[in-house]
Amino acid sequence: MAPPFTAAAQRRDAETWIVTVSGELDLATAPQLEAVFEAVDATSSDRVLVDLAGVAFLDSSGIRALVRAKRRLDGIGAPLVVDAVSEVARQVLEISGVLEALSDSPPDPGA
Repeated sequence: MAPPFTAAAQRRDAETWIVTVSGELDLATAPQLEAVFEAVDATSSDRVLVDLAGVAFLDSSGIRALVRAKRRLDGIGAPLVVDAVSEVARQVLEISGVLEALSDSPPDPGA
């Protein structure tokens, strides 16, 4: 039996949000993750770290939710970065070609 799906966002500090996801991220649960990302009140001075270490299954719906969140957050200048990832999720993200885009922070415009 698969672990239950959970997704939650919380502030780690004044400039960092953490979104923690566990269980099966698929067609049935992706809307829940999208709702969590929508509730993140990030600003351009924030970054959003995503912890996928507890993800037991990931399909294209889950990838779509992550990519949508990245686009939305990039649009306001708050980078989304996958900070931790289970082996199962890593393989799916690598095969789909999005792991690098979700794992790298954008360059600092002030540098």
